[in-house]
Amino acid sequence: PEEVQRKANSFQEFRQRPDWRKDKIACDLWTAAFFAPLTNSDDPKVPTTARLRDYLERDVIDGRLLGAVAELAAKHRFFHWHLEFPDVFEEGGFDVVLGNPPWERIKLQEEEHWADDPYIVGARNKAERERRIQEYRHAADAGKRARIARFDAAKRAAEATSEFVRESGCFPLTGLGDVNTYALFAELARRAIHPRGRVGVIVQSGIATDDTYKRFFADLNDKQALVSLFDFENRERLFPAVDSRMKFCLLTFTGAQSPRAALAFFCHDAEHARDPKRRFALSAAELALLNPNTRTCPVFRSRADVELTTAIYRRVPVLSNEGTGQNPWGIRFMAMLHMANDSGLFHTEPGPGLLPLYEAKLLHQFEHRWATYAGRETRDCLPAEKADPAFAVTPRYWVASEAVQSRLDAAGWERGWLLGFRDIARSTDERTAIFSLLPPVGVGHTLPLVLPHAELAAEPMACFLANTCALVFDYITRQKIGGTHLTFSYLRQLPLLPPAAYTPEERRFIVPRVLELVFTAWDLKPFADDVWRDADDTLRRILEWQHEENRRATGGHEWAPPEWAEIAPDGCPLPPFKWDEERRAVLRAELDAYYARLYGLNRKQLRYILDPHGLSERELEDILDPWEDPTCSGPHLLPEKPALEFPSETFRVLKEKEERLYGEYRTRRLVLDAWARLERERLMPEPYGGH
Repeated sequence: PEEVQRKANSFQEFRQRPDWRKDKIACDLWTAAFFAPLTNSDDPKVPTTARLRDYLERDVIDGRLLGAVAELAAKHRFFHWHLEFPDVFEEGGFDVVLGNPPWERIKLQEEEHWADDPYIVGARNKAERERRIQEYRHAADAGKRARIARFDAAKRAAEATSEFVRESGCFPLTGLGDVNTYALFAELARRAIHPRGRVGVIVQSGIATDDTYKRFFADLNDKQALVSLFDFENRERLFPAVDSRMKFCLLTFTGAQSPRAALAFFCHDAEHARDPKRRFALSAAELALLNPNTRTCPVFRSRADVELTTAIYRRVPVLSNEGTGQNPWGIRFMAMLHMANDSGLFHTEPGPGLLPLYEAKLLHQFEHRWATYAGRETRDCLPAEKADPAFAVTPRYWVASEAVQSRLDAAGWERGWLLGFRDIARSTDERTAIFSLLPPVGVGHTLPLVLPHAELAAEPMACFLANTCALVFDYITRQKIGGTHLTFSYLRQLPLLPPAAYTPEERRFIVPRVLELVFTAWDLKPFADDVWRDADDTLRRILEWQHEENRRATGGHEWAPPEWAEIAPDGCPLPPFKWDEERRAVLRAELDAYYARLYGLNRKQLRYILDPHGLSERELEDILDPWEDPTCSGPHLLPEKPALEFPSETFRVLKEKEERLYGEYRTRRLVLDAWARLERERLMPEPYGGH
């Protein structure tokens, strides 16, 4: 105790030294500028740059300002690391920083703040909550006015803290967007360590995967400072008070360099982080290869996923590389109508001059008539409806054609068709990347549009659609999405074959199959017209042959366009292809096998993408080795001893659905059968050769 007391006395003596006191006041004065009430700068209690300079250069400070700064410093708990630990920073910083910082948003969460007030928290929406808060502001009741005062003080404190974080320069890499304190603590810890020191923190996994913190993670990557990142799902309640769906990570980085970082994702306990099937290493160059624009961290369930995905990225370029300016498709994105902000434009009944307003849930891959509204709820479109080429879905809302056309004109889009994708894209759903053509209609913001450069013909756009609907593309998308939205930044960084990748022979294989899959209704005839106009004589003959094959298999449709259909004299002379579920499944399987080969996959890797648990342990040891287990047999090419315990999953939901419907994993059988047939008939393409 005496030794402790002696140290305490020495510490207090140090803090009373004039030089330390001056530095403390100067630091408090600078920090207080972000937290002081925004009043007139002539007020002597307001900290300004001039008053800070007077204090530093002439040792002059108004007593009223000194008191106001001391009050702010105590209220907001100012903490100046170099003053609190001068001996540590004289040596270059801490050797080790360990922590589990708070995971709190700085922005005041109004619903949480008012949780103790049933009247305010019981409001049905934000607008009603605002009205009730304003009632308190003008209430005669002193208790309500006091409650408003607490609310205003909390809001001001949050806004001041946000201002400090964004504008002080202390957090250049994490003080952006909707800031969370865990990221700020990570950046603070990085500043506080010795050049040879290390930091170990428990933070949300978003620090590596979210766009908000891409600068911080990119800087760790560029400086080769990342040592390890082990991502956990809280399913085992490692943190009992945290939601089981919450993802957090053990993040370790250094002030020096670490050439290859150790990573593991989707762990449930500490043993998973040690599992060699889950754990992998990536260099800074490999991380930059996988996400060249955002430099965030992709999420992989297994080492095999890393090796296979990295091999694909070495061969196929990303859709748009912001660093090099490479954007071979000339792709732009468009969110046409916001479902909330533009709701004043919507009509609940059809009428003259109104177009349907499409929402993402109404379409699926190669299918613009996936679901339709029946009253206030959606239902799946029936097979008989899909077989009717004049059938069109019923939307929830309609919108004026002028509102649609003005937005398309502003974007420079003149085609009579659109290409869009679902914004909601969960890696645990049946399919993740869901792209489709659709007629020129109104489109909600959850269905962003993809607009290529104006000179690009419909023929390569059919290849674009086939590529984005292929299993191999969907597999990669699942590795890259950290949340539930296929954002523009995610999409730009996905590997997609450029227009120049396709030979005439490859287009003649792809385009007719795509046209049969999408041109099943008269409302997409404008796309068929554009394809026909762009096609040479050879492709036109193949399109006619494809249509005849459909007619023989299904009975086909007669040339009987509805009155509303616009028939161009130079357009496609064929009626829509007749919908047939079995035939469509075979066509899609052929495209899946074809694109797997274009992406450079061998058959074992295609089997892995279809279902890793359909390979043996030996096959999984090296996914890049084409060796296949000699015991593989049957239409599903299953080995005698498949690997039942493997951390990765690809299309598990699709597999389980098909096993319920068909008694087998139909997609796997059809795709592997298509692979064998294409090889047998010498229709298999050469893999794309690179960038």
